[in-house]
Amino acid sequence: MDKFLEHSRIFRFLNGGDNDVVIGSADMMHRNLDRRVEALVHLRDADIARQASAVIDLALDPRIAAWELQPDGTWLRRITDADGKRLADYQDQLIRRHAQRNVEAQSA
Repeated sequence: MDKFLEHSRIFRFLNGGDNDVVIGSADMMHRNLDRRVEALVHLRDADIARQASAVIDLALDPRIAAWELQPDGTWLRRITDADGKRLADYQDQLIRRHAQRNVEAQSA
């Protein structure tokens, strides 16, 4: 674990060509689905859905450090690119985006 919970509760589904974005109270793990009541909420506001999708896009960006599941079932931490350059930290990028939005909101 780092500064934040390691995984978001944002789900994006391609539905007949449209992105359906949903947020939930828990991740989709058995312990959360079998022994608890969890809620999912469809984000119908296009701007909010875009903002949530941007969080997923950042997490999947190849310039971001990540854990990758290997064919043999093991996990590999990817922290550098093919040239050995250190990849950006996802959570640091989220903090920077939030700080930038605050600056923009205060100057508006």
